[in-house]
Amino acid sequence: SVTPEWSLKWDRLCPRPGQYDFREADRIADFARGQRKRMRGHTLLWHLGMPGWADALLAETREWSHVRGYFQAVMPRYADIVDEWDVVNEPIDVGSRSDGLRANQFLQAFGPSYIERAFWSAREISPRTRLFLNEYGLEYASQEEGQRRLNLLRLLEKLLAKGVPVHGVGL
Repeated sequence: SVTPEWSLKWDRLCPRPGQYDFREADRIADFARGQRKRMRGHTLLWHLGMPGWADALLAETREWSHVRGYFQAVMPRYADIVDEWDVVNEPIDVGSRSDGLRANQFLQAFGPSYIERAFWSAREISPRTRLFLNEYGLEYASQEEGQRRLNLLRLLEKLLAKGVPVHGVGL
């Protein structure tokens, strides 16, 4: 499969309000199709992949409809080639909060439920797609990464206990 590093992130796809630019992501999708490969949807929500205007909008309105609208604009476009989406990327941070969640713009706007809301929205928009929570650094043997792994496992236990459609963890 082919995994775009930057091309499917919100700030690349929609640098200005309502103005989507799919050219870069479309080129990668076309390459994958030409090679008869799948493309991994990386990633829908990432704290460092947000355009400034969307950060400001979420902080001001705290309306989930903006996130959902973004998902609706992106996910169906690549439905023929993407069968796995990293729905939330890097939600874990060590040391700042007792629940292990990263203090990001989504947490500020929507609280801890933003993660489950993102998965439910993605499921509704693309019901046959496998949905992943993506995190980094979990393979290292340091104390910090051990705490990161524990925080992620606790989050996954909570999500799965609520029936949230998380199909896997990306690393």
